[in-house]
Amino acid sequence: MKIAIIGTGGIGGYFGAKIANAIKDSNDEIFFLARGEHLNKIQSSGLKLITDNNPEIISFPDIASDSLSDFPKIDLALLCTKSYDLDDTSRKLNSITDDHSIVMPLLNGVDIAERVENHLEKGIVLPSCTYISSHIAEPGIIRQIGNDGVVVTGCPTDQPDFDLSKITTLFDRCNIKYQIQNNPHLAIWKKYLFITAFGLVTAYSGKTMAEVVNEAETTILVTTIMNEIIMLALAKGVVFPKNIIGEHLQTAAKYDSKTSYQRDIEANRDSESDIFAATIIKMGEDLQIATPETKKLFKSIENKNS
Repeated sequence: MKIAIIGTGGIGGYFGAKIANAIKDSNDEIFFLARGEHLNKIQSSGLKLITDNNPEIISFPDIASDSLSDFPKIDLALLCTKSYDLDDTSRKLNSITDDHSIVMPLLNGVDIAERVENHLEKGIVLPSCTYISSHIAEPGIIRQIGNDGVVVTGCPTDQPDFDLSKITTLFDRCNIKYQIQNNPHLAIWKKYLFITAFGLVTAYSGKTMAEVVNEAETTILVTTIMNEIIMLALAKGVVFPKNIIGEHLQTAAKYDSKTSYQRDIEANRDSESDIFAATIIKMGEDLQIATPETKKLFKSIENKNS
């Protein structure tokens, strides 16, 4: 099996390191797409993964490069780029995919699989998401915090009987936790509800997720934004469980860590504002549903970084 990690950052680096470590003595191959000093460190010293619950590992891919042109045709791609690179990267995937290739986008966002499909000429796109708190601690080192990362996926809507055994067998072998769901799109929306609300409020307030939940003012903010997203989802036919807000607050309370979006904003780096506030605001305008709290927080975040 030939596996490509497309974007070896916090998410891709976590899963890539686990896969590379598990297949190192086999005929399977893994390729890491990375860039800059992070890529240099991977090429020279391997990729180190540090977690809370498992021993530290250092893994070495068969190829580490900043260009997909260096990769052969692949059987599986875990797509872990930032959203602002998604369209360009999806087009470039055509150079390494064929009819049998499987692409699993693990980005945040409710329209990611569709965006990839719009550019991918061959292969199967599995609607997917992941629950994980992980980031590049320094070049060549991935730091994962809290519970082990989990991949949630399922069959494409137009292929409800698609055989997922290649994925489940690989993940079992690599000790990667996963959930196969009949309606992965609901899981994607549930995650979007979580990461968007907490991403915006942490970036706005400068607090960690746990701190947001532990203070009344920011708890009200995050709840209000969740309610705005829930109204949008309902208009699109997505029905959340009744206790979804309470569940998300309980989950966030376990993570005294910053969100990826917050770290990007604080470092004045390119951020995924397009899938956070911009998506909510545009969707609200298209559906004629008010999203005042999202607009307010986004404007404040933009002003902070201007």
